[in-house]
Amino acid sequence: MNCTFGRLGNRGGFVIWLLLASIFSLASESLAGQQNAASIVGQIRDESGAILPGVTVTARSSALQVPEVSTVTDERGEYRLSPLPIGIYSVDYTLSGFQEIRRESIQLTIGFTARLDEIMKIGGVQESVTVAGSSPVVDVSSSASTTKLNRETLEILPTGRSGINDLLAQAPGTRGEYGTGGSNMNTNPSFRAFGQSNEYWSTLEGVVTTPPLTGGPGNFYDYSSMDESVVQTIGNDAEMPRRGVYLASVVKSGGNQLHGSGFGSYTNDTFQSANIDDALRAQGFTTTNKLRKRFDISAQAGGKIIENKLWYFGAWRRRNETTEVPNSFSIVRPPFAPPAGTPDRLSGELYISNTAALQKLLQPSYTGKISYQMSAANRIVGFVQRLEKHRINAPSTFQSPLSPADEQTWTWVAKGEWQHVRNSVVFDVQHGYWDFDVVYPGRTTEPTSSDTVTQAAWGDATSHGNLPYDYRTSTSGTVSWYKPDVLFGNHDLKAGVLWSASDISRIWDNRRTNTGQTPNLTSGNYYLIFRNGAPFQFQALNTPVHPYNQDHYLGIFVKDGWTIRRRLTANLGLRFSRDNGFVPPQCREAGDWPFTPAQCFNKVQLKIFNSFAPRMAASYDVTGDGKTVVKGGWARFDHMREITPEVDNLNPNTFTQTTFTWRDLNGNNNYDPGEVNLDPNGPDFISISGTSAAIPSPNEKQPKVDEFSISIERELVRNMAIRATWIYSRNFNAYRLAGVERPYESYNIPITNPDPGPDGRVGTADDPGTSVTYYEYAAALGGLRNSDTTLVNPGSANDHSYKSYEIAASKRLAENWQFNASYSSTTSNIPFGSLMSVPTAGGNLPGGTLPLTPNAEIFTADYTREWLGKLSGAYIFPKGFLGSVNFEHRSGIPFARQVQFSGGKQIPNIVLNVEPIGTRRLPNLNTLDLRGAKTFNLKQGRKAEARVNIFNALNINGALSVNQRSGATFLRPTSLVLPRVFDLSLSYIF
Repeated sequence: MNCTFGRLGNRGGFVIWLLLASIFSLASESLAGQQNAASIVGQIRDESGAILPGVTVTARSSALQVPEVSTVTDERGEYRLSPLPIGIYSVDYTLSGFQEIRRESIQLTIGFTARLDEIMKIGGVQESVTVAGSSPVVDVSSSASTTKLNRETLEILPTGRSGINDLLAQAPGTRGEYGTGGSNMNTNPSFRAFGQSNEYWSTLEGVVTTPPLTGGPGNFYDYSSMDESVVQTIGNDAEMPRRGVYLASVVKSGGNQLHGSGFGSYTNDTFQSANIDDALRAQGFTTTNKLRKRFDISAQAGGKIIENKLWYFGAWRRRNETTEVPNSFSIVRPPFAPPAGTPDRLSGELYISNTAALQKLLQPSYTGKISYQMSAANRIVGFVQRLEKHRINAPSTFQSPLSPADEQTWTWVAKGEWQHVRNSVVFDVQHGYWDFDVVYPGRTTEPTSSDTVTQAAWGDATSHGNLPYDYRTSTSGTVSWYKPDVLFGNHDLKAGVLWSASDISRIWDNRRTNTGQTPNLTSGNYYLIFRNGAPFQFQALNTPVHPYNQDHYLGIFVKDGWTIRRRLTANLGLRFSRDNGFVPPQCREAGDWPFTPAQCFNKVQLKIFNSFAPRMAASYDVTGDGKTVVKGGWARFDHMREITPEVDNLNPNTFTQTTFTWRDLNGNNNYDPGEVNLDPNGPDFISISGTSAAIPSPNEKQPKVDEFSISIERELVRNMAIRATWIYSRNFNAYRLAGVERPYESYNIPITNPDPGPDGRVGTADDPGTSVTYYEYAAALGGLRNSDTTLVNPGSANDHSYKSYEIAASKRLAENWQFNASYSSTTSNIPFGSLMSVPTAGGNLPGGTLPLTPNAEIFTADYTREWLGKLSGAYIFPKGFLGSVNFEHRSGIPFARQVQFSGGKQIPNIVLNVEPIGTRRLPNLNTLDLRGAKTFNLKQGRKAEARVNIFNALNINGALSVNQRSGATFLRPTSLVLPRVFDLSLSYIF
C-alpha cells in the first residue's frame, strides 16, 4: 500500500505545467479570459431607420495589448466586439458618405455586455460627432443580478482594504463578516446572501479559490491589487457549478506606459474613541479592544517589457496590527490558570498584564502578473499571489491568556492561461492552483482543560499541533462561438469543461513529543473536562495522524445566449457533473492509547454523483432602447461535495477525540494512568467525535437546490439604474447523519430536567416553570462498536426554503459623483437546523451533518427574518477634495437561550436550546464610515492623495456575540463592535 503523499507535489506539478505551456504555446489584454470578458454589441441605422451593413466599428483602450480591435456590421447592421478586457473604451463608427461617430468613456466591467446602437447621419468624410459620458448601465443580455466594483469604486469609498470582506460589503444582499476599519481582515470571509451561507464560488484571475469544505478558510485576497470584482448573488448560469454567491476578481495589469502607486496608512490608540457605556460597565467591562497600532503599506507597478507584446504587473503589501484585548478571564479563573505577568513563550515579550493581553497580526502579500501577446489572436497570461498571516492570538472572554493557539498561515494562488481567437470562435485554456497551509503552535505545557458549566478554558490550545493543508487544482477550457441570424435570432454559444482535484489534510503532530513542525512545547495527547471545578471527563486524542481526503470533480457545460429580434434573450444552459469523493489508502503511526495502534487503511469510496442540471432564464428589453429590462428564470443546482465534513467523516485515519468518564484519584487536577478505563467498549466510554466510524451509504442522494427569480431593471438617468428582485429557493435531499446501530427510534429513554431559567439555578425567581426532555439510548447500544454512522436523506420533512426580495439603485462614478443603495430581506423556513442558536452553513444544509436524533430537533427550527440596508456614495469637489460615505443597517442575529442538562448515563450531559430560535436577537447595527481626501496634482501626470477615514463614526457599541448559555454570565457580550477610530493615509500615483 502506498501511503506517501507529498505536501508540495501539486505545486511542483503546477510549475511543470507552466513550463510546458510556455514551450508549446509561446503565446493580452486584447483578449480576455472568457469568464471575466466583456463585450460591446449593437446595431447601426441611418436617419430613416434603415440598417447599415459595412460600418467599420473600432474600439481603443489602454487596457488593450494591441492598438485596437475592429469589426464590420453584418447584413442586419449588427456588430459584436468580444471578448474585451475590462477598462474604459472609445468606439469609432465609420462608413463612406456618413459622418464618423466616436463614443467615448465606455466603461466595461467583468462579464458586462454594453449595447451601443447608433444612428449615422449623411455627411462629408471629414465630419465627425463625438458622444461622451453615456456608457450603458443595464445589461440587456444577462439574466443574473450582479454588482460590478471597478478600481475607482474600490479606491474612493472608506474601507479597510480588508480583501473579500470589503468586496462583499459593497454588494446588495451580501452579509459579510462584520468589521471596523479592516478589523475583519484576519477572519475567514462569510459569503452569506439571502439567508444562506453555503455553496459559494470564488475565483481570482479565473482560478478557483473556493475551499473544498464548508466555510471560507484560506480565501484571502490582496484588496489593493484588485482591478475589478463582480459579485453575483442570483441567476448563476450553467458555467457556474454552484448556487451561492459568485465572486470573480481580476488583478491589475501592465501597460505600454509605466504606472504604479505607493500607499501607507497608520493609526493607533490616540485616534481611537471609547464606546463603553453604563450598561456594559454593569456587566464588568471597563474597556473594549484597544488598537495599539496599525499600519498598512503597499507598493505596485506595471508597465511594458516589449510594447504591445509583453506586459508586467507586480505588487507588495505589508499590514501590521497590535490590539489590546481586555482579559475578562478573571471572572471564571480556575486556581491553576497562568498568572498575570506571564511572558509570551514565542516572542519573549510581556504578553499578559493585569487587565489585558495583546493580539499581534502580521500580513504580508506578494503579487505578480505577466501577459504576452504573441499575435493578435494569441495571448499567454501567468499570475501568482502569495499571502501570509502570522498571528499571536489573545484570549476570548472565557479563555486563559495562554489558551488560544498562535497561527501561521500561507496561501498561494497561481495560474497559467492561453487564449486564442479565430474568426468568431474564442478558445481559452487555463490551469490554476490554490493552497492553504497552516501551523498552530502552542504556548504552554499545561494540559488542555475546560469547564462545561463555567465555560472556562485554560491550559494548552485545543488546536496546538494541528497542521491543516488544503489545496485545489483546476484545469478549465472553454470555447465560444457567435453565430448570428440562425433560428430566428443570434446565438452566443459557449461550451466548457472544468476538472478540479482537491485535497484536505488535517495533520496533527504528537502533542506529547512534538516531533513535527510545532515549537518544542509538550502538553499531552488529551483534553481534560471539568464540571463546575470538579474533574468530569477525559478526552483521548488519537494523535499523531496524517489523514488525506480527496475529491475529483468534472463539470461540462453548454449554454446559449439566444437573442430574438434584439429584445428577448433566452439564456439556456445544461451542466453535467461527475463528483467523486474518496479517502485514499493511507497509514498511521501508533498513538498513546491502546485503541490507537499503528495501522494502514484501504481506500474508502463514496458514492459517485453523476448529474445533469438545467438552467433556463430570459431577459426582455421592454422599451427596446436597452433601458428597461425584465429578467427571470429557474435553475437547478447540484450540491458539490465538501471534503469536510462529507469525506473526512469517513476517514478512519482522521483526528478523533474519544470521551471517557474521569476519576481524578489523587486530586491533582491532571490525568494519571489508572484514572480512566480506556476500553472504548467499556463502562467509561461516552462518545467519539471527529469521526464516528462512518460508513458510505450506497443509497445516498445528492442534495439539490431549485432557484426561481424575477427582477426588473431600469436606467433612470444617465449612468444610474434601479433594480427590484424577488427570489425563492428550495433545498431538498438535505443530509442528516444517522446512526447505523443507534437509529432515530433507539433514542427512547427520556431524561427530563427543569429549565433553571436565565440564571442557570433551579428554584430561583426566574425559573419559567417548564421542563425540557432529551432522549438517550439503552446501555446495550453504548460503546465504540455501536457508533457507526452514515449520511442519509430523510425526505421532504428536512427540506428548507427561503423567500427574499431586494431593491437596489446604482449610480456609476461620472460627473464627479457616485451612489449606491440597497435593501434586502429574507425569511427562512428551516424545520431542523443547527444545534447552535445562530444558523450557520452546517446543520442539515447541503454538506452539513445534523444528527438524525430527536435531540437534534429540540428548538432548532429557524423561521426568522433577516434584513440588510446599505448606502454608499462619493462626491469629488473642486480643487481635488473628496468626500465619501459607507452606511450599513444590519439586522441583529436571532438566537435562543441554551441550557446544559445532565442526568443520563449514555449521554451524561447535553446543551440544548430551551426556546425557539428568534426568541431573542442581538441588537441591530447601524454603522457609518466616512472619508475625506485631497488630491495634489504633481508634474508629468503624477498625483499624491492624503486621506482621513473615520470608521464607526457613530461610535456604536453593539454586541456581535453574547454568551447564550444560562448562568451567571448569560447574555454577557463575548465580542463588541470596536470603537470609532481615525485612520490617516497617504498615496502616490504615477
